Amino acid sequence: MATDFQNPYKINHIRSRLPEIFEVEENPTWWQDVGSNYKLMYAPVISRIKEGQLFGFEDDPNFNVTSDMFDGSEPFELYEDLIDSKSQKEFDYRKNIYSKMEGIRKELSINNSISAGLFAGVFDPINLIPIPTAVGMGFAKGAARLAMGASAVTGVQEGFRGYNDPLYEPIETVFALGGSTLFGGLLGGTIGHVTRNSGKNFSKATYSDDGADISKETKLITYEPNEKQPIPKKKTEPVNKEDIKVSGDVDYKEVKPIPKNKNDEIDDVVQEVDLKEKSIQEEVAPEKAFGLEFTLKGSIFGRTVTRFKAKKLRDWSVNVAADFGIAFRDSKLGRAITNNTVGGTVSMNKGIWLGQTADYIKFAQNKYLEAVQNIKDPTYITGINVPLQKEKIRQFFTRDGTLKYKDFMDEVGLAIIKGSDSGKIEHEIPQVKEVAQKFLDKMDLAKKSGIEANFFMTGKSLLRRHKQLATEIRSGLNVQKGLLKANRKKATGEYKLRLRYNLQRIYTALQSIESLERFQFSKIRNTERTQGRLDDLVEQLDAESENAFAEFEKIIKNPESILDIEKDIMKRLKKSHQRNLKVLRELSEEFATRGLTKKQKAYYDILIDRVTSIYKNATPKEKGILDEIITFKIGETTVRGSKSRANKLRQLLGKIENPQRLDADSLIANMTRTFEALYTKPVKPTNEKFYFTRHWNTGAIQDNEVLFRGILYNHYLKNPVGRLASIIEDGDKAKIESEINKKVTQTYNRIIADHDNLNVENINGQGLNKFVMHRKLDAPNSLFVGVGPDKINFIDVNADSVMRVYMQRFGPNVEMARMFNGDRFGDSELFQSIDDAIQRYSKEVNKNYNKEANRFANQYDDMRELSYAVMGRMGLGANTGSRSNQVARILQQYAQLTMMGSATLASLADPFKVILSRGLRETFGRYINSWLGDLNGIEKALRKAGEEDLLIVTGEANDPILNTVATRMSDIDSSLGMHGNRKLGRIGDKIADITDRASASFYNVNLLNQWTTGLKRWVSSMSADRIIRTGIAIVDGKPTTKNLKFDEQILLQHGLTRTDLRKIAKVWRANNGERGKKIYYSNVTKWMDQEPELARKYIAAVRADIISTIITPTDADKPLLSYGKFKGSRFGKLLGDRQHTFFKIPIQFMSWSFAANNKILLSTLQGRHKGVMAGVVAMLAAGVASDYIRNRSWWENKSLTEKIIRGIEYSGLTSYWLDINNFVEVASYNNFGIRPLFGQENPFAGETGDALSEPFGPVGSLAYDSYRLFADDELTLDRKASIIRRLIPYNNILYLKWLFKSMENTIVDQIED
Repeated sequence: MATDFQNPYKINHIRSRLPEIFEVEENPTWWQDVGSNYKLMYAPVISRIKEGQLFGFEDDPNFNVTSDMFDGSEPFELYEDLIDSKSQKEFDYRKNIYSKMEGIRKELSINNSISAGLFAGVFDPINLIPIPTAVGMGFAKGAARLAMGASAVTGVQEGFRGYNDPLYEPIETVFALGGSTLFGGLLGGTIGHVTRNSGKNFSKATYSDDGADISKETKLITYEPNEKQPIPKKKTEPVNKEDIKVSGDVDYKEVKPIPKNKNDEIDDVVQEVDLKEKSIQEEVAPEKAFGLEFTLKGSIFGRTVTRFKAKKLRDWSVNVAADFGIAFRDSKLGRAITNNTVGGTVSMNKGIWLGQTADYIKFAQNKYLEAVQNIKDPTYITGINVPLQKEKIRQFFTRDGTLKYKDFMDEVGLAIIKGSDSGKIEHEIPQVKEVAQKFLDKMDLAKKSGIEANFFMTGKSLLRRHKQLATEIRSGLNVQKGLLKANRKKATGEYKLRLRYNLQRIYTALQSIESLERFQFSKIRNTERTQGRLDDLVEQLDAESENAFAEFEKIIKNPESILDIEKDIMKRLKKSHQRNLKVLRELSEEFATRGLTKKQKAYYDILIDRVTSIYKNATPKEKGILDEIITFKIGETTVRGSKSRANKLRQLLGKIENPQRLDADSLIANMTRTFEALYTKPVKPTNEKFYFTRHWNTGAIQDNEVLFRGILYNHYLKNPVGRLASIIEDGDKAKIESEINKKVTQTYNRIIADHDNLNVENINGQGLNKFVMHRKLDAPNSLFVGVGPDKINFIDVNADSVMRVYMQRFGPNVEMARMFNGDRFGDSELFQSIDDAIQRYSKEVNKNYNKEANRFANQYDDMRELSYAVMGRMGLGANTGSRSNQVARILQQYAQLTMMGSATLASLADPFKVILSRGLRETFGRYINSWLGDLNGIEKALRKAGEEDLLIVTGEANDPILNTVATRMSDIDSSLGMHGNRKLGRIGDKIADITDRASASFYNVNLLNQWTTGLKRWVSSMSADRIIRTGIAIVDGKPTTKNLKFDEQILLQHGLTRTDLRKIAKVWRANNGERGKKIYYSNVTKWMDQEPELARKYIAAVRADIISTIITPTDADKPLLSYGKFKGSRFGKLLGDRQHTFFKIPIQFMSWSFAANNKILLSTLQGRHKGVMAGVVAMLAAGVASDYIRNRSWWENKSLTEKIIRGIEYSGLTSYWLDINNFVEVASYNNFGIRPLFGQENPFAGETGDALSEPFGPVGSLAYDSYRLFADDELTLDRKASIIRRLIPYNNILYLKWLFKSMENTIVDQIED
């Protein structure tokens, strides 16, 4: 994969600048200067050796020097040497060596290139001899050793050179010795430092290249779950309990009660860290990568796993976002980095839902072909449905009225929506019914999975979640009590920081539990009539609760405010008590005036219990008041209350408005009892048999506002609830109309706002998951389709797009819930992990509180952002549908369409990553050889990987269907919520729709989807084979084979322990696994229901191997800017935090490079690849070939230096480092960077416009080109034509480039004529 996507457009117009760029070079190049420096050092000695007279020439007694032997051109200083010659051979040698050395010095004097001399000196082969003595020595010792060694060998070298170089000057030796000592020391120190821990990993990987036996080199420690884990023995210093960082290897233990069963509750949560166990935290950091592991801090995930060495923090981030692209140190101890009972990680597991989407769409496409062309078994080539593409092309040119695929899927959606009323799918086209039923099957699968993961808020899960939150609050209060008791007097930094996050933990749980309570009461309020005042009160309390939490969010960010709000948590609980009093008063009033329904009576009595049981150590007077209030319980009485009783209760409740001794435990316990009494049945949209995600078509709504409002008006009139039901009962028409219009306006405004913020089915809500649960507008979908004479659809009815949107949102959310046992945002474990880390870093926190408090604040913030990134929530609530965001997105898509046509050529190095990962012998000896020996082998591998197993469960190799390749190349948001809201007007929305459609098919047109899919399917069979083969070897007790230990280590880093591998092998055999000539084939779909946790681990490992081999970016690779987020507050309070699509523009095409840094560069340096040397050579060769194929005419004019630089860049080995270099060269007018160092020109540098547009990425380049087209009067006609061509979408598609170029030349010729 090429890495120069920062300015790919410029390659297309470089030919117009060839004469001015590639002039004939009269002066020596930088590389020639390097060569001349080497000649200066070695030519005298080599010349002596060639003459065979290293230690002098033999004397010839018959030889005499005569005057006719001189031609008069010899310089004076040469005469003395020549006259002293003792033979003709010596005379000729002295004369020739003088001429040669003089020529070398003249060449060096032309450029006087200091950098060439430095390069030759530092990398002088003689100076490199002592390098092995510095490996693993650390900086100081490495520097000393190599400095001494380099100076010693240089001294010997200079002695030989001085004796044989007739132009030698002693000062040269002074500089040579000084330079070799200085640079030898720097090189030795660097090598000694970066190889202190990681050199052995790289050596191990290199040694295993091409299948070398590393079984004696790899010390892999493995253990069974029920066995005691072996610990490497090390000599350690005595442990200081007060110190945070203690040396030695001690196993990590979680200091908290472990439930016997997964769903058991844990009451005791006061956790203290055993300081003796802090040393194990050193092993949770990423493995060393010759110092380059610091680049991990560029991504959100990288920062969360490197900022602190704390296992719980690391485990939380790993469980959420790890893609196993890098190694962690604890894998060498035989521990998989994943620490959960689910298997895999959220990031890897959500691929299952991508696979379900692809499976559905593939089925739908096949059924569509069956319906319109009677094709029942279409041909697929690298994931492309060939007959479907032919049919689309035919329809585009013929327009014969044949049903289009989009219209077919609209019919599917309408069939589901209309059938939802009756519970039966009906349609005149049988295939529509089949695809509709398949849609419902996928929804049933999602429902089942959501219930299993405690994701859906069914009645049972509501109660369970309420208990969890209640336990969390009680736990937090216990921790708070312990902190206050132990540290109030000394108030250390550790105390303040722990208290800060414990308060936030409690507040977060309170926010969630209150949202559950509001939801519970809303089910009573919205299904039965309630008095207007009570309705108003509940809305007011909702707003107060939201505002209180928002205020707390502001307070919590100020480290110094924590001690001031120690008691604030109790105030929050008191407000909850006061809210109960307000609701109880209004229920009492309604009981006296209208009466209460059965559910309202039950809620009334529960509130009586709650408000009377919150006193701790009540006085006799208080107890008397509480006892009297209890007498107001009404049970199931049918008698209406009285006004006098309501007034009396109001007076009594006033007396307990401000309790002084609040019993928090009783208050929380009573919250739980509420749900035990009132929890509802499984929640789903009412009056609908089938669930179909509602995605509003806001463009149609705004264009037909009156019609849409009329639908809402009639719905509320026919289905009154809450306050409206009471008003209708009173019969006041004016009030009825006013109330309905108010609700209609509120609903209309909310629909538009939610759409702009991507809030489909309230997915934005954090406290309570309402997504795919119930709707705010509880009206059937059938009301909003086929409306009016024009049959307007106010919601999206296309089953294809609805399925994509649903699974895109549902997948990561349900996997988060599964990972954290129903806690969708992982709050509980997040706060526990931060508290654990604070204790481990207590020394640092107490020493420099403000600094460490900011570090922990950034850690918390990054962990939150990481979960949002994985869950697809990054753009939520950021007004994504605003005018400016839409414009930025259209510009991104336009840049993609005009610049990325040749992306497939830039990906020629991708398949050679297989050699890097597995080595030549395994790649060709096992896989290629096996498939060539069995012609059906590769077909079987691809078929089984693609159709039966891995395509569905991993979600990979579905690129032509899902267009996931776009995420490899360009960070562009989903079109969901981005347009159709008329912010850009009708024309703007039309343009946005066109660019969306063009972008959706673009990577099919440029063939990158097909290329990537073919490679991933190929690799998937290798990935599955390695897992099964390694497990079989373990089960069968086979002797250690070549690379077996290495494979075990890699699979351990992918989350599979030795025990897991053994289980996989056994269950594979039990389900009749198939084996080819040398390859084992996956059968995971046969046993994933039997072993769900094991299957998830297996699937995650396979997917991780696929995306690490065929580089695919994930959330573990990307920086915040990739999501359009700029954390300005970390650089200064005045900057603030911002989120906008414009922030993504500078790095639009760098997603692949970010992933390559982790999965190629760092992974290789960490020793994770078998074929380092062979893989590097192969990828470099592919990079050079890619550069040549992309523009052969340009290639012929390039210098050797430029060819080498481009070949390295297109190989992908350097990830984004050469992108950065290109930026520096262009922005600095070629004054800084690699090319200037070598005396080369960057062909894109030198113009002010290029330098100014470079920071703004591809869009900036397009803008500058457009400016030049209209404002630069000096542009020639052919240059203008070239710019116009480059601004046309698809202009550089591999197989269309010649056509656009021919059109350009023809038009220019005609104009000039």
